[in-house]
Amino acid sequence: MEIHTAALQYAVQGKFEEARQGFTTALEFDPFFGPAKTGIALIDDVRNLKLGKELAVHHFKADRYIIQGKWDAAIAECNKAIR
Repeated sequence: MEIHTAALQYAVQGKFEEARQGFTTALEFDPFFGPAKTGIALIDDVRNLKLGKELAVHHFKADRYIIQGKWDAAIAECNKAIR
């Protein structure tokens, strides 16, 4: 879904308000689209100080790499998040 890709790109850049709007739009087209629900939940956790912004960015980068089939890069982002 192209809307999700655009929202994910905003999230990777740390532009969470724009990303949240994109994920919300994706859910308007498909209310059961799990990746958009997860994106909103992560952004809400950053807003509510349950999750650090840097950790969320690593998560979104890993998601982007997974979509691209770049598994080693995705694992590297997950490792950065763990540190």
